[in-house]
Amino acid sequence: MNIARTSVDGFIKVSEGMIAQLVIKLYSIGIISEPSGALGLAGLTKIKNLIKGKNIAVVLTGANIDLTQLNEARDMSLISKGYKNCYLIELNNKKNVIYELITGCFK
Repeated sequence: MNIARTSVDGFIKVSEGMIAQLVIKLYSIGIISEPSGALGLAGLTKIKNLIKGKNIAVVLTGANIDLTQLNEARDMSLISKGYKNCYLIELNNKKNVIYELITGCFK
């Protein structure tokens, strides 16, 4: 921890949605990166005005991602942009609970 305190100038906080957007954007141009591999680029994207005109290098790592995770990243990207909503419904473990839920929604 002391090394970080003396060597790191600062931190940039990025959202999961922003990371997901970058993973999808990178994939669309043929670069496969897992979310942790896109963190550096996400941080640079937040400070692009501060680094404009400078020579910057960022390492994109990790092709340790499968199509399921790309779908999850796409969904998270859409949710973070407000294009998609996600609801989590907890149901009791009883007979006909899904039927009751569906019929209750359409009364």
